Amino acid sequence: MDSNEDSNAVREAFDIFHDSLLWVAGGALASQVPFWLQYAYGNFGARFHSIVVTPAAQRFVTMDALRPFASEGFFIDDWNSPMSPDHVRVIDEITDVVVYPATFKLIADLSSFASSTPLQLAVNGRDDRHIHLFSSLPPDAESTVAYEHFRRTFRDRSNVHLYDPMTGGSFVGDREGRPAVFFPRAIKTVAERRNP
Repeated sequence: MDSNEDSNAVREAFDIFHDSLLWVAGGALASQVPFWLQYAYGNFGARFHSIVVTPAAQRFVTMDALRPFASEGFFIDDWNSPMSPDHVRVIDEITDVVVYPATFKLIADLSSFASSTPLQLAVNGRDDRHIHLFSSLPPDAESTVAYEHFRRTFRDRSNVHLYDPMTGGSFVGDREGRPAVFFPRAIKTVAERRNP
């Protein structure tokens, strides 16, 4: 593939932003998301339709770092947020929900149809929007009975796609971590699923 073809492939992948919602959860990889959003916007003019941030994600990334990359809405996923009713409205306007990084807790909540936040209620109440969960897990969590349960649960939901993490570093001593795939790879995966 030459550089023009490669550039077009990247541009096409980032084209999914305009009608997708980015849900940033509380994993350490959340700190890298603004870099990738700046790259997509600076090179291709791509911005997500909306961005929703969990309260836990605010430990790793500031709201000001993410807000410019949402064309229609920016929300904190909390019932106390003044924007919480808009979470449900936004689901009507988008095609895909990209969860990056998808933490163990968020995956567990979605697999049990929890509705403890406005966006959980909105996405669990719909089967016509694709939800892409890019797992970012603690060491060894991928081999647990719980994670296997998540896999089985999501296999029964044709609109929920659980992507396994890659091998990487860990904040837990010298153990091997299981972070989500790199953000551009995640976006390319969503684009390929949408346009096979």
